Amino acid sequence: GFVKDEINHIDYLIKKFQPNLILYELLENKKLLILRDIDKFLSNSDNKEFSLISKYGELKDVITIARKNNIPIVGCDLKNMGRKDKFVMNKELSKRELKKEEKILEKRESYQIKIIKTQLKNYGNIFVILGAWHVRKDSQIIKNLKRGVVVFPTYNGLSNFSLKDIKDFNKIVYNLFDINRYLK
Repeated sequence: GFVKDEINHIDYLIKKFQPNLILYELLENKKLLILRDIDKFLSNSDNKEFSLISKYGELKDVITIARKNNIPIVGCDLKNMGRKDKFVMNKELSKRELKKEEKILEKRESYQIKIIKTQLKNYGNIFVILGAWHVRKDSQIIKNLKRGVVVFPTYNGLSNFSLKDIKDFNKIVYNLFDINRYLK
């Protein structure tokens, strides 16, 4: 969500792959299946809280792409991403907080796998938008998929980076792999 031209890449890939459904992690557990649902979502103020994690404005670019292409869009995560309290990015976590966060991430990935598999059966060709953490080679999600394409950014050749690491946005490279080749 912090890569400068991410929306342009998403738009390009959706045009290229022409999915029947978009699954979007930040939409959490919401479903926008018809244009009226999408328009209602887009009518919310950008600053209005969507959940403990995000505001409506932070999701609108992707929702607008779904609307422009007349594609239903469904959340593929737990409400509030499985949290009871606001999550502070870039905060040093204690050992106890790290353990709690690991459990939340495991629960989220299990849920995401279930949604992805269900929607693959229902829609066939789907486009899944997840954070980079979920497309690491040892993630439950990647290990559970048999076919598909994985697209992810790297910065200076590294797939694990944060906003504070980026000194030059021109050094961000998008990588595209067949999932079976990605796992090798």
